[in-house]
Amino acid sequence: MIAWGLCAWAFFPAQQAGLIGIVGVKLAPIVLSLNASFMYLGFSLGAAVGGFTLIHATVTNLGWVGAACEPATLALFLTTRAATRAQGTLAGEKAASCPSI
Repeated sequence: MIAWGLCAWAFFPAQQAGLIGIVGVKLAPIVLSLNASFMYLGFSLGAAVGGFTLIHATVTNLGWVGAACEPATLALFLTTRAATRAQGTLAGEKAASCPSI
């Protein structure tokens, strides 16, 4: 459990530094609060799916439900990435064209 906690939380400082690098220091408080809000939304949705699974299935089914969420998440990521590329608005291109505030 300790190893999982260390691994799970180890990438957030790097992610936050990357977000600050994209939007700049002046917008950092807004972007970091949105990042934290969506992190907690993901945690709560995961808990809700787990609770729903425990109500309607058994504990042994939690792994299967978690495994089913992986391809669904990958499909969502690939779909949104393809749509973003079709619009020609990758994050790096946005960051280069954003004026400093």
